[in-house]
Amino acid sequence: MAYATAIAVRTGCMLVPLPIGIDVNADECMRAAAETSREAAELIAEVLGSLADGNVSDNELARVDRASGELVAAMQAMRRVMAERNKASKPPVLE
Repeated sequence: MAYATAIAVRTGCMLVPLPIGIDVNADECMRAAAETSREAAELIAEVLGSLADGNVSDNELARVDRASGELVAAMQAMRRVMAERNKASKPPVLE
């Protein structure tokens, strides 16, 4: 972990450790959070890449639009699984 942290610091980044005992692959909410994080990183990469020369071409804007849509979809999916987890944690309602 020290090596990864040193690289992160040297590149101006930050590591965020996952909670101990949570298997990202086995937990749907954690998978959705990881996917949302990945999509956010991809959007930021597209934005920064587009701005590198000080201009934004039509193709660059289209890539930013696509990455934005993918991030919104990931956030909606994360919200859905979080709502399902919330509902599952409540006692059943008798009618």
